[in-house]
Amino acid sequence: MTVPDPRPQAAPASARILLVEDEPNVRKMLERFLAPSYVCLGASNGKEALEVLKNERDVDLVVTDVRMPQMDGIQLLKALRRTRPNLPVIAMTAYGSEETAVEALRAGATNYLRKPFKTQEFLAIVRKCMELSQLRRGRIAALAHIRELSKVFEIPARLEAARSVLPHLTEGLVDLGLVEPQDLLNLDVALEEALANAVIHGSLDLTEAAQSLRTDRDGFERAYWERIADPAYAAKTVVVSVRTTRDEVAFTVEDKGPGFDASALTPQEQLTTLQGVQGRGLMLIRLFMDEVVHDQGGRRIRMVKRTPRHAVP
Repeated sequence: MTVPDPRPQAAPASARILLVEDEPNVRKMLERFLAPSYVCLGASNGKEALEVLKNERDVDLVVTDVRMPQMDGIQLLKALRRTRPNLPVIAMTAYGSEETAVEALRAGATNYLRKPFKTQEFLAIVRKCMELSQLRRGRIAALAHIRELSKVFEIPARLEAARSVLPHLTEGLVDLGLVEPQDLLNLDVALEEALANAVIHGSLDLTEAAQSLRTDRDGFERAYWERIADPAYAAKTVVVSVRTTRDEVAFTVEDKGPGFDASALTPQEQLTTLQGVQGRGLMLIRLFMDEVVHDQGGRRIRMVKRTPRHAVP
């Protein structure tokens, strides 16, 4: 039986790997393993690696040691999760340090190697991660041809149901270039506020109970579960839609509640003193979205996030 050659000979010549290792001899050894199939870049710690990645946007894979001076591999992984979340990373740990390997995986590593490792093992894992990276790039390239995507959800008026759709609303927005990776969390916060307001103040009409949320959390919980059990409210829903084009993404959240006077929510400087849909939540939504419109008597909110190149200051 012929044993497959694990060496990544079919990899594109332009494929680039950043080796992050504080021992020069080890870094040179890894580079020898990878040549001539890959272009290798080097850094001696996490801080240097981040500087390299600022100037080299086409890196396909990072291979990093965990124990390094100045900025170690765990710190680097956490930084990359914020700035380059789609970049695969292989973490190298010392033999017998399973806890460190688990910590690295939790911090964002795609795979790991325990030193000392065999050359074939190293190349096989690199090849596997590189294939994932290339597939990811192909998917991102295909997204450039998308003209429009639409999703519509009708969910029960429950906070847990509202949170469950959040990942589906923002899926692919970073790849499309509509949202910077560092802004994705803010977008999630804005959408969660809009959904929570639609559930609490809209369909379940719990505005009065929500006003005492800070001082009486248990009281709000009781009111929430009682309202869900009430046949008059149990079947109510919230409709959430997302429409994505090349230039913007528009979110719409519509509830089945009594509505409110949207004009009473201004001026902007008063928002910080109010709660719920009348204040803090809307302030966050307005801060993180480029356009916010209320209609249907306050029962529907439309939020628009434009790609950075089309955002209006």
